[in-house]
Amino acid sequence: MKINVHNIFPISLKTSINSNYLNSRKEIFNTLNTINRAFRFKSRTFFLSVYYLDIIHLSKKVLDKNVNLLGLACLVIATKACENDPEVPLLKYFLDRRGDLLAGGGG
Repeated sequence: MKINVHNIFPISLKTSINSNYLNSRKEIFNTLNTINRAFRFKSRTFFLSVYYLDIIHLSKKVLDKNVNLLGLACLVIATKACENDPEVPLLKYFLDRRGDLLAGGGG
């Protein structure tokens, strides 16, 4: 699924979030999308995770080194909210396998 990062990012948020985050947002966006597809989660789960990530960046200062971890945490929270599967993995599962997930290997 090809997604234009800037088209779904509300203009009101563009002016409020620091430029470092905007520059790294595409990478985080693609990472979350890759993991979302690997686990065959709903599109709603992916978009909710990005929404959570953006909202946190509006309210808190997040260090650049923690952005990917925060993205994974947002995906896990969104998954718990959107998916009806009690077997949805915990955050530790994603962290232990993030290299495999990014390389295209799924669950």
